[in-house]
Parts: sequence; C-alpha cells; structure tokens
Amino acid sequence: MTSPEHVVIDERFRGPKDSGNGGYSCGLVGLRAGNPAEVRLRRPPPLERALTIEHGDGGAARLMDGHDVVAEARPIDPLEMSVPAAVSFEDAERSAAPIPEHFFPECFVCGPDRAPGDGLRIFAAAVAGRDGVFAAPWVPDPTVADGDDGQHVADEFVWAALDCPTSSPVIPLLPDDRVIVLGTLAVDRRRRVRIGERCVLMSWLESRGDRVCVGGAAVLSEHGDVRALSRGAWVLIDPARFAAGTSEKRGG
Repeated sequence: MTSPEHVVIDERFRGPKDSGNGGYSCGLVGLRAGNPAEVRLRRPPPLERALTIEHGDGGAARLMDGHDVVAEARPIDPLEMSVPAAVSFEDAERSAAPIPEHFFPECFVCGPDRAPGDGLRIFAAAVAGRDGVFAAPWVPDPTVADGDDGQHVADEFVWAALDCPTSSPVIPLLPDDRVIVLGTLAVDRRRRVRIGERCVLMSWLESRGDRVCVGGAAVLSEHGDVRALSRGAWVLIDPARFAAGTSEKRGG
C-alpha cells in the first residue's frame, strides 16, 4: 500500500466560509484514484489544516481529517453521457448570471463576491431558446496553472470548475423547504485545458428524484470540443441543517 500523503486546503479554495469547495476538495483525492474517478463527500472538508490522503486497493483513496473520513474516491469507467449540442462562447457570455440570493457568495467557483483572478466566477445560467441547458464562459487565468509547464490548468481546478455547474439545473427544481448538498462528483478528463483558452461550461439535468437530483456538465472548447465531463449527485435536505455547520449549499 502506498504511503499516506498530506495536503492542506487553502482558505482561497473555500465553498462556504469554513469549508473547502466541493469540486476542488473532491479533485484533491479524486486525482489519486486516476481518471475517470468518482468521489463521495462524507463531511465538510476543513480549511487550513493538514489532511491525509490514504491509498487503498484497486486505486481507491480516502481524504482523512485525523480518524474522520472526509471523502472517498474510486476509479470508474469512462462517463457515458448524452451531451447536448454545444453552446457558443458568445451565447454562454449572454446567458451567464450569478445565483440569486446565493447561500455562499464567496464560493471559489461560483461566488459572485470573488474577484477575477481570485475565484473562478463561473455563473452557469439558463441559455435562451435551449430548454434545460445552462452555460457560462470560462477563460482560465494563470493562478490556476499547473506547476509543470504553466500552460495548462491544474487538474484539481478542472474538477472544481465541473462541480457547481452541475447544481445549476437542479436549483430551479427545489421546493421552498429544501436546499442541496453535493453527495458525489464523477469527473472524466478527456483533453487538457489551456490557460487563456476560451471555454464554455455547459450543464443539464440528468435525473430528478424526491431526494436526489443529478446534473451533468462539460468543459467545451470554443469550437465545441469536449475537454472534460462530470456528473454531480445533489441530495435535497432541510435548510435547518445549516445551523449544524454542514457543507450544504444551494448551488455553489
């Protein structure tokens, strides 16, 4: 068995103020399970303290906070998804809008209170004339570059970018007495994303249930080529649980 690794989730990569963004946190452990991979979140990922990544059999990995399991990752087969026709970069620009009354306005991925170059500011919203399709533009900046050549987006930030958009088609379906928490995130990276590349984050609803809704998302080049895919399962819960310090979010 591979020796444990140690990671720290920087405060910059928060979702709620006191815990890590789900997609970024999933990416840290999901990358250790290979590609494609799926991660199940077990508890809010803590910020600014040493966490351990334990490697298991068959490519499995766990993100640990002491003796507590934060997230569990496993290898999966390539994602088979019915991706809608591509949205153009220009249509994505016209469509994008922050979530109204955002529960976590400082979310690293979709928080409207984050400045350019600090948060990703991916605001996937409904595309006019495209029933059920949501989109936002994304031009990655050098702050999310990998440490090797500096020309491509580090893989954990691809995971992050593919998280919040999967909630966009779920949010309009929520009853007034429910909010959502990310349960699992699966990511299948097909081609690397370049720094400065004009990309589109597109998302759609995959399935709807009384307790769990599933959204799909894709990173597309401006020419419509698929760079990466994701599937996020969102669990509907009572908003009173926010008081208990959980990592639930109504998108973001």
